Amino acid sequence: MSIQRLILLGILLVFPVCGVFVLIATANDVSSETSDSTKHISFRDHVMPILRQNCLACHRDQEADGGLSLETVADIIKGGDSGAAVVSGDPEASLLLERVTGQDDSLMPPEDNTVGAVALTSSQIQLLKGWINQGAAEESQPAVKMQFQWQPIPETVRSIASLDIARTGFVAMAQANRVLLVDSQTQREVAQLSDPDLEGAVADVDLIQAVAFSPDGNRLATGGFRTVRVWQPSYQVSDAALAPIQHAAGLVAVSKDQSHHALVNVNGEIEVWDLAKSERQCKFRVSDEEVSAIEWLSGDSRETPVLLIVDYLGGLHLRDANGRSVSDSVETMSSIRKIALSENRGKLAVIHNSGEISTFNIVISDADNSVAIEAAATSIGDLKDVTAIAFDERADLSLIVATQSGGLQRVILSSGEVTALANPESVVQSIAVVADPPRWITGGRSGKTQVWNATDGKLLQTLSARGEDVFEIESAQRAAERQEISHQHATDELAGLEKRVVSESAAAAELSKQLDTATQELDSEMSKELPTADQELSKANELRKQKHAVVDQLKTAIASAESAKQRLEDQVENLKKRVQVVSLRSRALRQRVSELQTRSDAAASAVASLAGVPNSTKIAVMHADGAVRIMDVANPDSHAMVLPSSADLKVASSKSKLCFLRGQVICASPRTSPRISRVDAKWELQRVIGGVNLQVIADRVTSLEFHPDGRRLAIGGGRSSRSGEIKLVDVETGEILEQEMHSHSDTVMGLAFSPDGRVLASASADETIGLSEVSTGKTLRVLEGHTRHVLAIDWHDDGRSLVSASADQTVRVWDAGSGETTRKIEGFPHELTSVKFVGKTNQFAVACGSGEVRLCDSANGRTVRSFNAGDKFLLSVAVDSNLQRIVAGASDGDAPTWNVGTGAETGSLLEGELK
Repeated sequence: MSIQRLILLGILLVFPVCGVFVLIATANDVSSETSDSTKHISFRDHVMPILRQNCLACHRDQEADGGLSLETVADIIKGGDSGAAVVSGDPEASLLLERVTGQDDSLMPPEDNTVGAVALTSSQIQLLKGWINQGAAEESQPAVKMQFQWQPIPETVRSIASLDIARTGFVAMAQANRVLLVDSQTQREVAQLSDPDLEGAVADVDLIQAVAFSPDGNRLATGGFRTVRVWQPSYQVSDAALAPIQHAAGLVAVSKDQSHHALVNVNGEIEVWDLAKSERQCKFRVSDEEVSAIEWLSGDSRETPVLLIVDYLGGLHLRDANGRSVSDSVETMSSIRKIALSENRGKLAVIHNSGEISTFNIVISDADNSVAIEAAATSIGDLKDVTAIAFDERADLSLIVATQSGGLQRVILSSGEVTALANPESVVQSIAVVADPPRWITGGRSGKTQVWNATDGKLLQTLSARGEDVFEIESAQRAAERQEISHQHATDELAGLEKRVVSESAAAAELSKQLDTATQELDSEMSKELPTADQELSKANELRKQKHAVVDQLKTAIASAESAKQRLEDQVENLKKRVQVVSLRSRALRQRVSELQTRSDAAASAVASLAGVPNSTKIAVMHADGAVRIMDVANPDSHAMVLPSSADLKVASSKSKLCFLRGQVICASPRTSPRISRVDAKWELQRVIGGVNLQVIADRVTSLEFHPDGRRLAIGGGRSSRSGEIKLVDVETGEILEQEMHSHSDTVMGLAFSPDGRVLASASADETIGLSEVSTGKTLRVLEGHTRHVLAIDWHDDGRSLVSASADQTVRVWDAGSGETTRKIEGFPHELTSVKFVGKTNQFAVACGSGEVRLCDSANGRTVRSFNAGDKFLLSVAVDSNLQRIVAGASDGDAPTWNVGTGAETGSLLEGELK
């Protein structure tokens, strides 16, 4: 039985499964063939069908259990780990006959096999015996290699063999041959990966045992049989999705109930479209002036929504979805820069080009359901340099106002009271308000977006203008921090070594003094005249011998001390060089952080518009260069999702806006064609590495890990019981890189790059862990200590230690520098299948086949807390450090989650009886 099956399905004790593919016999059943020894027995026609039906599932080139392949006569004669399978002309000496007859109590195929193989019949055994008697010949026409036909994996097989969490908050789960993407915050499925060349919504023909996100979260790799697929998010929309706005040449507005949208066309006319029918409902003008803003009023109290239109000279107009006027227009006689609506409270606020604010009441008549706009009596005070406004609809309706001179302020509309709130880092150009949790979001001219707590006014988060720079800056900052920590450790180690050198020098000096004294005593003794009496002569000679021995011992001790001192001095010199190198790296990384920040700030594009994503706590931020980011204000530590910028969308106007249509965001600005993108990306297949009929990858992919640069991918696997395989791939080109990593003697089950990307750790079924230098492939160390398969490995964020999990039911913490086990943690009731550190802490989560996830401290080995999934066999675990959440993958397809800090269950990422 292959180690991959053994590991993946939890030793098959709790989750038995039929073979993933079916071997197809190409000849009729041969049980009725004659056993007459005079008749020629053909390997191709008679023997191969027997082997194909009952043996090749586990004994073929791609999966040769015990090192034995039975696909050709040459393979059979060569044999496996136990020697030749057949001795030509001698059935009694042929191991193959012993196995199929069970003579040595090792009947093959075994009764508990999982591929549907059955014991050979007596007539089939006689055919094998006759073939061997006839010389075990192979026809001149070579035997046809085994072919297999992939069958759909049963719906009952839904084990989550691997999962990973991206910095963007997505969880990828390999569920049999499907890969699901779930939003970690909302626990909502957002995508199911599908290879268009495969039947059904599947990502592979075989069980997927490994998934991995790139460090920036913009790539996902999945591993199946001899194949790795690389996926990327796409925000493009279909032509059908573009249809509603294809006539737009300026602003766009979508009604709250998504029933209608309005746009300004190339002639400056307003078009209203019925979205249900995908047809234009009307087209009209409200004045000869250019339209500077359009916004829908909700249709909750009317049969159709009402459209508010603002023209360039400040005229306010209301039209229904058929283009009919529903009230008299209001002429403010002053150009309007921006508007804000509070439909629930019936308020409209506008910013004039002068920087002043006017407020209006939106009045709906109960008698005839008409709508009118009336000037409000509330005074806004002396605010005359206003740049942005938004309504805060909590208890006391207020207007959040940004000014050039006074920062962020609140105006209570019932009283006109003005209160200073905060001072954003630059002049604010757009404001958005989120009700739950209560937040204000401001976008400035510097291009930075800031999130404020609306309850106490405290700043929660500042996001860089260039979303594509955020990850690079954060990575460089963390790398610099690691180097500074390494520098401190190396400096402390150097100080300790220098003290030892001083101590060894003092010890050597003291020994030298003792040697001088002993030498003098010996010289004095040697100068004495020897006595003549035999007894006294014997005593004198013994004394001299003792003094010689003392001198010799002291000389040996001094030589040893000098040698130890020299070794320490050599270590000191090496460590000084290391301290110097680490110091240079640290300074270089700090310089890089500064350069990246300067570059980002210099290229910053001002925030043009902010808008809340419907039915979520997310905010969309549009910059003047057309770039859009989606951020979750409920989770300040989460990373913003960056939608690609567009050279076709240059947002120079403060009147730009964002609106949402059926899961898509529309970016619109006056006199510019709008752009539409998906809010939730569609993950598409970018590249296939290897293939089921190619030999690029030896067998099933059992582990994947992206290099910190996001460009290189490590692929782990190998042939069970024969060899482990590690390949490095350039995911941009699909090229297999030349470095040969540490060679294992069995399947590679886990991979992890050190945080600085210099070392690759590999965990193997051969019970060892390899540490390889990434640049050269050189084996740096082999860590030994586990007594069964090592199934998982992970690095601490400091890059100085690792943690491994094994089928021997232990966790080991390793010093990467010395290769020594610093801690062994025992007491687990079942094999350990997966392990992950929690962020930058010493805590790690380890999954156990017993259904337990245990949170342990690598510093002291203690259990912090335990999470119980019942009797589920857990195959994988991942940690969302932003949400402080642990996610586990179970053999029954469930994905239970827990809060890291409290241990409380936080539900499952999947719903339904059949997960």
